[in-house]
Amino acid sequence: MKRAIIVFISVVVVGFAWQVWHDAANSARSFHYSYFGEKKYFDDAYAKASLEGPFAFSEPPAALLVNQHLLASHLIAKTFDAAKSNRIKTVFLLTQNNWNAGTAPIITSLYDWKTPYGDIEGDPSQAQQFIKAGLATEDESIFGNEHGITGIVSFIKKSMPNARVIPFVIRDSVPEDQSFALAQMLFEKSRPDTIVVASIDMSHYLPKAESDFHDLKVLETLRTLDFDSTKSLDIDTPPTMRTLMKFAELSGAERFELAGHENSADITNGPGLLSTTSYIDGAYVKGSIAEADPVETVLAMGDVMLDRAVRRHIENFGSNYPWKIVERFFLGNDVTVANLEGSFTSNPSVSEKDSSILHFTFDPSYAPHLAALGFDLFSAANNHAFDFGKKGYEENRSVLAAAGIDSFGSPSNDMNLSFVRTIRGIRVAFIGYHEFYSPNPKPVLDEIARLRSQADFIIVYPHWGVEYNLSASDDQVKLAHGFIDAGADAVIGSHPHVIEPIEVYKGKAIFYSLGNFLFDQDFSERTGQGLAVGVEIRPREVSYDLFPVLIQNSQISFPDIAKRDAILADLSKRSLMLGTESGGILKGKITLTR
Repeated sequence: MKRAIIVFISVVVVGFAWQVWHDAANSARSFHYSYFGEKKYFDDAYAKASLEGPFAFSEPPAALLVNQHLLASHLIAKTFDAAKSNRIKTVFLLTQNNWNAGTAPIITSLYDWKTPYGDIEGDPSQAQQFIKAGLATEDESIFGNEHGITGIVSFIKKSMPNARVIPFVIRDSVPEDQSFALAQMLFEKSRPDTIVVASIDMSHYLPKAESDFHDLKVLETLRTLDFDSTKSLDIDTPPTMRTLMKFAELSGAERFELAGHENSADITNGPGLLSTTSYIDGAYVKGSIAEADPVETVLAMGDVMLDRAVRRHIENFGSNYPWKIVERFFLGNDVTVANLEGSFTSNPSVSEKDSSILHFTFDPSYAPHLAALGFDLFSAANNHAFDFGKKGYEENRSVLAAAGIDSFGSPSNDMNLSFVRTIRGIRVAFIGYHEFYSPNPKPVLDEIARLRSQADFIIVYPHWGVEYNLSASDDQVKLAHGFIDAGADAVIGSHPHVIEPIEVYKGKAIFYSLGNFLFDQDFSERTGQGLAVGVEIRPREVSYDLFPVLIQNSQISFPDIAKRDAILADLSKRSLMLGTESGGILKGKITLTR
């Protein structure tokens, strides 16, 4: 009995001593806090995800991609619930530096985390190894506002309750080699009980239709592990995406499986929102790249003119003034092409001071700005490319090339007729044609024949028609049909400065005029409207997304939903005269079988 009492007392003393130590140790621990402290918020997210029905990945994920915005918390919950596991001991959590906080390229933390589901321990010893390797810097001050981390840790604790978290906040300026080095060390430190999680939001500040178009390239980039494409995606953080993809490749987990894809306009039931965010969530699992039809995207626009009043607005309000509202529109496309109505030359502007002189030259220092926006191809097959002679035309090509922008076509239809871009195995050819130099289309017909065996999709970009005419001329129709008969897959026209009808001829789309994209013709409503076209090219079908724009005071904007629908309804009515069904135009999307 005495021995039992002694044992009991000993146990109590030891237990008390442990508790005192534990409490002291716990009080000495440093914590960051999850974005929300209410457990119900996250429970509701999991409950909403479960209403969609059972979902599972084909294999235990090596890496997860989740969104940051808790507006779409149900997508995060769905992805984590499909990856839930008690065996996960380490989570490497990656996100962008949303606020450009701190000074280091990649920042980590040694702290633990408070969440509604309990505390998550950090892993200072592992984090210190990344610091020692020069791949990260500790800076605890940035984590209080970093929702790409604080918004995710609660999901980790609920679905992976035994995990420790090592966060990495990655600045957008981190170069490819540094993100690859981080991925390499993540791979070297990973074990069967490790998972990498990247929180990334996709397209921002665009209407839903434009965001959905950009997401096509994101999904294809994720599916194919196309590292080159990450440089021009419309996403929050290309370096974080590259790190995630490289880790997946190194881990032999090359198969991307989609858990969810939504837009904030859908979640908030706001179809008319002009500024939205899109969300793509999923996982990389063991296996090779998933087989699927590849897709290449082309954003095609009409006339772009950078002289006269446009030039004055740029000089007065800054280089980004014309594009400020729509600047994300030019990102996220495999090719962004327009008709350049004039040339970049060193000649002084004459039309800036006298608008009656129709000779357009653009400041060469402005070309790199267009490249930075996302323009990568211009047509020079128009009546203004020779405004400063052949010398000005050649200077324009050189200026564009120096900025990283390609060009095709000429006013005389005898030089540089075409350009071919290959993306993920799809070869798309662009051929310029200028009707007013010579109505004889033979050079273009010969070029179509030459390229037919070298390209998978041929787009003819003609400069033609009658200015301000709302219908296609007989000559335009005859030429367009001839291009299609010769083997072209699409015709996208410019010059009339207004939107002209769409025709589907022999299963191929003809856009007789996209109208202006950037011009200073504020004298009428029609010249202040333009149409951009998103072309989705697949082996067995092609889709055309219709994006109306407005131009006022040399600045481009998106119309509200009522105006957008009115522009498309008017276009549909005029296109019916050419036999084109109205349904697709009214919905803003035409899909044709190839």
